[in-house]
Amino acid sequence: MEKKELITKESYDELLNKLANLTEELVNTNSKLTSTNKELVEANLEIARLKELLKLRQMEMFARKAEQKEYLQLSLFDETELLNAQYKLEQDEPKEIIVGEHKRVIKKASNFINEMDESLFKKEINHMTIDKEGYRDINSDEIVKTLKYVPEQYIIQETHIHIYETIKNGERTLVRADNTLKNPLGKTAISSELLSHVIYNKVVNSLPLYRQEKEFQLKNVPLTRQYLSNVIIKSFDLIKPVVDEIKNYIVNSEITRSDETPLTVIKGIKNNSKERQNYYIWAFSTGHGYNPATYYAVGDRSRGTLVSNLGTNKRYLISDGYDSYLNVPNITNIICMVHVRRKFTDVIKSLGNKNTQNLAVNKYIDMISEMYKVDHNITNKYSDYETIKEKRLEELKPIMDSFFESIDNDIDIALPRSLFGKALSFAKNMKYYLYNIFLDGRLELDNNESERKIKSIVIGRKNWMFSFTENGAIVTCAYYSLLKTAIENNINPEDYLIYLFNEFGSKNNLNPIDYLPWSKNIQLMFSKKSSN
Repeated sequence: MEKKELITKESYDELLNKLANLTEELVNTNSKLTSTNKELVEANLEIARLKELLKLRQMEMFARKAEQKEYLQLSLFDETELLNAQYKLEQDEPKEIIVGEHKRVIKKASNFINEMDESLFKKEINHMTIDKEGYRDINSDEIVKTLKYVPEQYIIQETHIHIYETIKNGERTLVRADNTLKNPLGKTAISSELLSHVIYNKVVNSLPLYRQEKEFQLKNVPLTRQYLSNVIIKSFDLIKPVVDEIKNYIVNSEITRSDETPLTVIKGIKNNSKERQNYYIWAFSTGHGYNPATYYAVGDRSRGTLVSNLGTNKRYLISDGYDSYLNVPNITNIICMVHVRRKFTDVIKSLGNKNTQNLAVNKYIDMISEMYKVDHNITNKYSDYETIKEKRLEELKPIMDSFFESIDNDIDIALPRSLFGKALSFAKNMKYYLYNIFLDGRLELDNNESERKIKSIVIGRKNWMFSFTENGAIVTCAYYSLLKTAIENNINPEDYLIYLFNEFGSKNNLNPIDYLPWSKNIQLMFSKKSSN
C-alpha cells in the first residue's frame, strides 16, 4: 500500500506565502507591462509628432512655400491674393494651333509703350524727312516708338557769391550778395536731389549704403557710406514734423493694422566683438475708411511698445494674434484668418507627397476658402460699410458658425500634440477675435495688408542686415514711413522728398499737415495721375 505524504500546517502556510508572492509578482509584472505599453504608445505618438515637425521644418527650409492642398505656391505675403484667385474669372487662354503633330502656342505680340501713359514722361519727337526735289509729303507717317534711358549725371554746382563795396554815411562798407541757390540741407556738400535719391534707393529699392558707395566709386564720385549715413541722420530733423503728423493720423484712427519683424542693432564694440541687441520694427497703418498711412516704429515686442506708439484711444486692431496685441485696454482685436489657415496647411505640408485627399484637415481649409470667396464677393459688390456689415452677418457668419461647430466635434478626438490637434486648438482659442469682424464693415478678414508693409523692411533687412545704432534704426523707420505712405497715396516719393527738404530747409513756420501725402496741394503737385 502506497504511503501518502502528509502536509503539515507549516508546509501549507509556506505554500500559501509562495502563492501570494507569485501572485503579487504577476500583478506587478502585468502592471509594468501595461505601463511599458502605455509608454510605448506615447513614445510612438511623440515620434510621429516629431516626424511631423521635422518634415514641416524641412519644407520650410528647402521647399517653396506651399499651403494649398494642390500645392499651389503661396508666399508669406500673397496668400490672400491666391485664395481670392481660386474664384476669380479665368483669364483668356493663348490661342493654340496644330502644326503637323506638334502644338504651338501663338501669343499676341504687344508693344508695352502703347500701354504707358505718355503724359507722365518727357517725350522726344524726331521727324525723318526727305529733302529732295520731286518728293511731296502726303502727311502719312510711320511711327516707331522706343523707350530711351538717359544715364544719371553728377554735376558740380559752383556758386560764386560776389562781394561789393558801397559807401553809406560816408563810410566804406562791404556787402555780400544774397545766395539764392543756398543749399536747404545747410553746409552739406550734396544737394537735396542727391540725398533724396540715396534715401529713395535705400528705402524703396532696398539698396544699402555700402552698395550705393560702390556705385558712386565706379562713377568717380568719392561719397562714403559713413558720410551719407551722417547726412541722412542730420537731415531727418527737416522732415520729422511731417512724419510725426503721419503717426498722429494713425493714432487718431479707429481702424489700425499692425505687424512686426525683428531687427538686430549693434550697440557697440567691446573686446573686439560686436555687442548686439535685438529690437523689433513695428508697422502701424490705417484701415479702410482712412487715407493710406503707415508708420514704422522701433521697440521691443512687448505691449509697452504697442501702447507707447498707439496710445490709449479706443480702436479696432487687426493683427496676427500675438500675445502683445491681446488684452490691451480700449483695443478690440481682429485676428488674421490666414494665420489660422496656415496651421491647417502645415498639416498638409508635413505629409510631403503623401495622398492627403481624404484627411479631415481638408474640410477646414475648404471652409476657410469659402469664407474668403464670400467675403471677396461682398466687399467687391458693396462699397457702403454698413451694408458690408449686414451682408457679412447674412452670408459669411453661417460659414464661420459651421467651421467652429466642426472644431468642437473634432477637437476631443484629435491628438492634442499633433499638428492637426494644435491647429484645432489655435482656431478655437482665436474664435472670439475672429468673430469681431462682424462688428464693423471696415474690418478685414486677414492682416495681409500689414504683412505687405512689413515685407519692405524684411527685404531691406536682408541687404543691410542690421543697424549700427538705435537712433539710426529710428531714422531709417521715419524715412520708410514717409516714402511708403507717399507711394500708398500714389505720389512720386523721390520728388516728394526733394520738395520737403527744399521747403522745410528754406522756410519757417510751416504747417506740416499741409505737406501730408494726401493733402490737396501735395496731390496736385506730385500725384502720378496729374503729373505732366
